[in-house]
Amino acid sequence: MKLCFFGFYRHDYSRNRILLRGLRAQGVEVIECHTTARGVMKYIDLIRKHYAVRDAYDVLFVAYPGYMPALLARMLTRKPIVYDAFFSIYDSVVNDRQTVRVGSVAGWYYWWIDRLACMAADVVLLDTNANIEYFVRTFKIPRSKFSRLLIGSDESAIFPEPTDRTGPFRVHFHGGYNPMQGAEYIVEAASRLRDEPVVFQMVGRGQMFREVEALARQLDLRNIEFTPKVAYEELRAYMNRADICLGIFADTLKADRVIPNKAYEAISVSKVLVTRDSTAMRELFVDRKHCVFVKAADPDDLAQKIRMLFRDQVMRDQIAHEGYALFQNHLTTACIGGDLKDIVQELLKKHHVV
Repeated sequence: MKLCFFGFYRHDYSRNRILLRGLRAQGVEVIECHTTARGVMKYIDLIRKHYAVRDAYDVLFVAYPGYMPALLARMLTRKPIVYDAFFSIYDSVVNDRQTVRVGSVAGWYYWWIDRLACMAADVVLLDTNANIEYFVRTFKIPRSKFSRLLIGSDESAIFPEPTDRTGPFRVHFHGGYNPMQGAEYIVEAASRLRDEPVVFQMVGRGQMFREVEALARQLDLRNIEFTPKVAYEELRAYMNRADICLGIFADTLKADRVIPNKAYEAISVSKVLVTRDSTAMRELFVDRKHCVFVKAADPDDLAQKIRMLFRDQVMRDQIAHEGYALFQNHLTTACIGGDLKDIVQELLKKHHVV
């Protein structure tokens, strides 16, 4: 099997690096058709590079972010196309970040981009069944076009390692501070734990960072350490120094449909994951076996669960062990690569490509 990995994707984004490493680990020959050009030149460059390999592959894989490359791909080839939609750009700008209004010209533009990109492909990949149901319902696309491909984590970059565990109980968070993260609830939970020997390390920057930092100042908190965004490989050190790792907490529709990257990363370093209960999380995780669920947008419940884990090391160790076993058995790069290989092989059978 020969697969053309196509688009203006970033090699350093976790989804893409996991898929590239995973496919190659499964013996799939990957031909990269990639450009770093900008503006209209990126389309011209992709057309030129694709022409050079047009007869060299069996299936074209449109990597994230791929809504525009998916449209281009369908113009360039009649071979089978797999599109890694990963998430909805319409949902992100209209419902989550709310930078575009429902029913506006821009809103309809993003709606059509999502729909047309999916219709251009033979198979559309999303990371959860909850997201698939959203796409089917919102963009009026047949359910048969979709396959679920979990995210996993890159164990070559994020893995457990020994670290000095002296000092206070450490709670780790990293993220882009978009509304889905619910970082403000972490700060409010920290205020309820100000008298406990618990320190919160919050790594990253983003849309709502200033508001979150201002809330911490307003509450006069001394138990939060804000750190700028670090390189992906550096996250490992921060996570391994922690006792537990946090996921997302917002009470939004999008937050209910996703399993965030940081959830996979937490269990890949054998730490207890604490995150909001959601439809998507329950597709893979069992509460108090692989992780600890909290109520969405509820800093009291978050503080209570952190306090519970702080006081019960046996529980922490057991949940961390089970979470790491889940990762090793189903979510490594080789596992995710194998799942994608199976999806592609099934597609090729339908197209009578041996």
